[in-house]
Amino acid sequence: AYVSFMDFSSTAPAEEIAGVMQAAGEVARHMGLEENGYRLITNAGRDSGQEVPHFHLHLLGGKALPAFPI
Repeated sequence: AYVSFMDFSSTAPAEEIAGVMQAAGEVARHMGLEENGYRLITNAGRDSGQEVPHFHLHLLGGKALPAFPI
């Protein structure tokens, strides 16, 4: 199991990385999010609020999302 995006992106085979990204796109299309937009997020580490180290994605959409402060 991958503990973070950094772990996943640096150790997973290219085919697995591509597969995860393609799957995220398929879910977004299936949920009807492509036209109005969505946000794809992965949390990594304590400062992101991640309590248990593992790699996963969040797909947010279906309504207007606030901009992140810069």
